[in-house]
Amino acid sequence: MKEQRYILETAVTALYNGSMKITPSLNAENVKDKDLFYENMFLTKEEQVSRGVDSVLNREEIDKVIIKDWIFDYLEPEHMDDSQVRFICDFHGWIGKQPDRVTGVPISKRMKEILERYTIFPEQKFYEAKVLFQGKYHEYFVWEMSDSSFNTFVDFEHSIFCEEKRGGELGEDTIKVKNQDELFDIEDEKDWRRWAFKRAFMKPEYRTIDSAKLAYPYGIVISERLKNALEQETPPLTGFEIKPFPIEFEYLE
Repeated sequence: MKEQRYILETAVTALYNGSMKITPSLNAENVKDKDLFYENMFLTKEEQVSRGVDSVLNREEIDKVIIKDWIFDYLEPEHMDDSQVRFICDFHGWIGKQPDRVTGVPISKRMKEILERYTIFPEQKFYEAKVLFQGKYHEYFVWEMSDSSFNTFVDFEHSIFCEEKRGGELGEDTIKVKNQDELFDIEDEKDWRRWAFKRAFMKPEYRTIDSAKLAYPYGIVISERLKNALEQETPPLTGFEIKPFPIEFEYLE
């Protein structure tokens, strides 16, 4: 059995007032406690003290705080060229300051409500967020996704990997691996531009999953069911594009 899946990613442009405009990204520069949760989480306690951090926490303590109830208050939309932002979207990328610990993407409340109707990989979380735009706070969320779904759902016994060359061409040198770490190690050893699936076999339980994050460069991969829901929403959702996954997923059962 084979199945077509799709990649969900940030759109470069979005429809605004009848024409395509560059989509803004969100800057987390003004999130409360940003110094604690961003750069300083990688510093030793001595380094934090030397930089004047008021509250010194270790990595485990920081993780507990973030996992429990961290709120992104607040994010602001920006363009790379500092031009005026005229609209915000349902799905955004980051610009300027962005989280180091939480690697999710900002989404609107409306998009979150659609996602929650479908089966998303359990190791995902929606962090509360606010977006300040035109003097008003808008309810958003940061959709955090764990790439542990790659090891969880890929059937490594039967999947085959190779290099993806420029233009999307797949290389002839193929490998088999036991997990994601081994794949990345071999990719480095062979000095591949980046790895790709030559054949992608998935475990049977993946059929029920509508959204999961696969390892870079693929990112967020969604089912056709979820693709249709996102594309058919009225008024249309904005800020993302959906592309067919390069190859079909295969199942043995």
